[in-house]
Amino acid sequence: ILALCGAAQDIRVTNVTVQVNENHAQLTGYPETYEKLCNYDLVVLINADATWFGFQGRAALLDFVRAGGRLLVLGGNFSLGQGGFADTYLADILPINIAKARDVQKTPRPLVLKPVPGGLAAVWKTAPSLYYLHRTTPKTEAHVHLVAGTEPVLLSGTVGKGKVAVFTGTVLGQPAP
Repeated sequence: ILALCGAAQDIRVTNVTVQVNENHAQLTGYPETYEKLCNYDLVVLINADATWFGFQGRAALLDFVRAGGRLLVLGGNFSLGQGGFADTYLADILPINIAKARDVQKTPRPLVLKPVPGGLAAVWKTAPSLYYLHRTTPKTEAHVHLVAGTEPVLLSGTVGKGKVAVFTGTVLGQPAP
């Protein structure tokens, strides 16, 4: 997935934590300014709520990607439609159309992940399945790399000089017995 975003082979990871209470979410370790954000090549948002970044943080991510940065967004309970992404700069740059509300849905049966022709090569011995995913639709310019059943779940796109990828599956569900 990181290759879709053009991530370098030499990867340095910085962890960001979120402290959430009833009235406030505080990011710790996230770059406070656009200049500090530009010290990174790739930002990975894992189950992240758009409101955690505030207006300025979302605007900085937009500028970061347009200037050549990479963004990878992974779905989850607090992400995409459930995470307030709709009608924000984040929705503008993702290669999917996002619902404005609770968009995670249980699949009618486990959906097997499979690459699309010309997409990623499968690297697993037994293909994994998804039990829950965000109901989204690809934007016209999106590149689909992986589907679950017939649902596109790994998509990428270009924004300015940057690249964006999104995985709309979630970690919810029951593992195989």
